[in-house]
Amino acid sequence: MVKELESSTISDLPQPYKETILADEFFFHIIRHDHFNPRLIEWLSSRSRVVAIPVPSYQAYISDLLKNPQAIWAHAFRNQISEPARALLFTIYSVGNWTDAQDVAFPFTSLRRHQAAKYHWRTAPRELRDALEEMDGGFLSYHSGHVTFLNPSIREFIGSLIANEPEIVRDIIESAVRFKQIQHLWELSGAYPSSALPEHLRSNASLILATLARLLNAPEIRWDKQRDGSTTGHPIDMSAEWRIAFVLTVAETWHSIPFLDFAAQAADSLVQSWTRSGVNFGATVHLLAEFKGKVWVQQNGGGRIYRAVLSGLLDNLESAHATDWSSLLAFSEAAPDWTEADKDRLAEAFDQYQTNGVDDEILNCSSSNEASAIVDALDTMQTKFGVDFAMKISRLNEEFHEPDPSDDFRRGSWNSSARDNAEREYVSDEDIRQMFGTLADGN
Repeated sequence: MVKELESSTISDLPQPYKETILADEFFFHIIRHDHFNPRLIEWLSSRSRVVAIPVPSYQAYISDLLKNPQAIWAHAFRNQISEPARALLFTIYSVGNWTDAQDVAFPFTSLRRHQAAKYHWRTAPRELRDALEEMDGGFLSYHSGHVTFLNPSIREFIGSLIANEPEIVRDIIESAVRFKQIQHLWELSGAYPSSALPEHLRSNASLILATLARLLNAPEIRWDKQRDGSTTGHPIDMSAEWRIAFVLTVAETWHSIPFLDFAAQAADSLVQSWTRSGVNFGATVHLLAEFKGKVWVQQNGGGRIYRAVLSGLLDNLESAHATDWSSLLAFSEAAPDWTEADKDRLAEAFDQYQTNGVDDEILNCSSSNEASAIVDALDTMQTKFGVDFAMKISRLNEEFHEPDPSDDFRRGSWNSSARDNAEREYVSDEDIRQMFGTLADGN
């Protein structure tokens, strides 16, 4: 970004303003600030704006903008970027920051198609690619196949726009293709309690419920086929357990029977699915822990949901691994409605794990990374729960004392790439002084 100063229009400033930027090397204060952005340079270089600022106040004016650059983002958003670019910013906010660019395509296209139908707008081929290129270095950073907001103030600005524009919120809800898009709107309403968003969500509860029902079974993993024929999974959405936990939060907050009924149906389907796909113990423990403190949910039938999920989990403990057991044991110590029967079932299953399960897990371990995760979990259980796994830990450390070569290669490749990028992007202090030094001569 610093190199973009070379092509900025700052040289068009009246000379007294240039000298103010040069004074005491104030330009370093600008470019080293967390909110520095090439659009800031465009803003600071506009004659129509600076003529209203007295020269002695220009440094203070710049410092204030850096502290709160909302005016810059608002002007650029309203006047300088395309409609697809705006849709991209809303999409990135709704799906989450630092997102794989290919995982942006589906929600972005869905939003654009919805807008085209609703507002009679035209869409065009390559909109996503063009919008990514347009926003890169301005509002977003797009590199290594990932896209993220350029800095926190921009993300905050887009969030405030969404929170105060009911139509944008409705567009996101109606076009949503990820469960987490609704959760992010919910979290945003908590961050802006005085905005129009909390009431807008509440008044559109039926629409939100219908959207969540539509997305309940939407994929949570994107699978990529590798050259060797294997597949690698990339999370793209909340797990089923976290989806149910979110619905319970909405039900508790709104005292909503329809949302509670939906959570009950989703929980029943989840438990039934474990006969086919197995239990995600960590996520299920999170779901069970979410019942604690939800008084209204408990008073209106939530106990049945909790018991159904807990019983299903206890029925499947034979498939739990070391990393699962550390969270299961921690949960059992503070679990609500934990009966003697529950305690006995857990103890029996854990005894079986110590007798046979841990040896089977070590036997099937195939990489140093996997061994390290098992060692960490066994060590945690030793420390927190007094279970002796010293011999098992020693066995793992002996068998997997060498790092996985593929992991070394990946780390080396990443570090090499990061180093190359750093070298390409590095601009020395002297380079910067030379860039700005040309302003001293009135050029």
